[in-house]
Amino acid sequence: MLTFQELQEASLTEASTELEQVLVSVCGGKTPKKKFSNVLKQAQKNGFETAEELGEAILKDAGISLNSSARMSENGPTDPDWEGDNNTSKTDIHLGKYDISLKSGSAALMSGGAKESRATFKAALEHAKTAFSGDLADIAKEIEDGFEKMIPSTLGQLPGGIIAQKQGTAYPHEKGGSLGQGKRKMAKVGKQAFKLLDKDVQATDVTYDKPKTKDFKNRSGYRYYKDDSGKEYEYRGDYHLLKVDPGSFDKDQILKDADDLHAKMKKQVADLFNGSEDFKNAFVFEAMTGYKKFSPSNPNIAKHFLVATFSGSGTLIGEIKKYDDAYVKKVAKQVKPDVRFKSGSQEKTLDGKKQKTGYKRFWSVLQLNYNHIKEQTEIMEREAEEMQKFLSEGLISEVAFFSWAKKKIKGIVNYIKKVFNAVKNFILEKVDNILEFLELTPVISFNNTVKW
Repeated sequence: MLTFQELQEASLTEASTELEQVLVSVCGGKTPKKKFSNVLKQAQKNGFETAEELGEAILKDAGISLNSSARMSENGPTDPDWEGDNNTSKTDIHLGKYDISLKSGSAALMSGGAKESRATFKAALEHAKTAFSGDLADIAKEIEDGFEKMIPSTLGQLPGGIIAQKQGTAYPHEKGGSLGQGKRKMAKVGKQAFKLLDKDVQATDVTYDKPKTKDFKNRSGYRYYKDDSGKEYEYRGDYHLLKVDPGSFDKDQILKDADDLHAKMKKQVADLFNGSEDFKNAFVFEAMTGYKKFSPSNPNIAKHFLVATFSGSGTLIGEIKKYDDAYVKKVAKQVKPDVRFKSGSQEKTLDGKKQKTGYKRFWSVLQLNYNHIKEQTEIMEREAEEMQKFLSEGLISEVAFFSWAKKKIKGIVNYIKKVFNAVKNFILEKVDNILEFLELTPVISFNNTVKW
């Protein structure tokens, strides 16, 4: 079952990614998709009939012509001196003369492995033309040494993801059993791949063949059925589910050592950012723009940023050319560094079909997390100050001022309605959802009283 927060995040992330194509499409550009169902859902919640109508509103608000030449961005060659091994473009779309990175939801400014992180680190030093001294010099040296110890793609020794191995898995039909991003999902294995597992691993299988007299039900992508007493059983179908015991993670020394390194480096990067504002701004600048990575004038450098909302507002920012740009500084203040694992399921092709083995590959990344909601608030506050100034100086009419205010208020009201409806639908499903939304955990004592 998805948590309320994950329901929101998953929905908005899919729509945010799809919105890039919508903006290109309304300008007549070619896109991989022709229908935009994820954006359409968000658009209709905000009073638009189509995804395209929302896209047009965003571009008009941002001052971008609907007649602009438009195309999706493509990956390109990196600077010859760049040590990283990732050529993913920093731009999302190209509209007219603008090379744009679209910001319409929570996102990571970067999520790079060891080589990419080290290259960004060096580029930041180059941008800021800075050198560290004293304690900061020691921290910087330890971070650079840490890059060397970050693990590349490594197959885990035991089934399941990191949190599943640390906390143990719950059955998919139980609370917390199949959270939206697979936090505690059981290890899923294809039927043919299951036959290749060691016997002791096969013994952790918790799925059953469904009796012919029973119908299975779906929950969060898993299937289960109930016996006559109401007990639920996971239905085997075309896959097996492996139960993962809590504390399994500690048995994999490679991953355990990497996890300890991540915790140490996360604090060190935060300390270095706090100790040198110039370096932090420069690091964020490179992560945002790819200025060094794709230098000197590659279209893969994000020179403009379009901050968009599903209520139809759009603000175009740029051109960003330097690490000490006001917008870079503002974003840098809201960035939170993290050093963590990324993972992907191991798959094998058996009988001509790809199947999951239950095991995952893990690798280390340095990630910069950023939520643009604060940015939207600051933009609205700045616009309000400007509009009040224009009104007091007689540069705009009262009609124009109230027209602007009405539009902004409509956006806020639509957002509140959207959140309220999401909450209502979520908590009406099940009593447990109310507890989860309110972050309450019932504590049951031996005298059968419940404390909330």
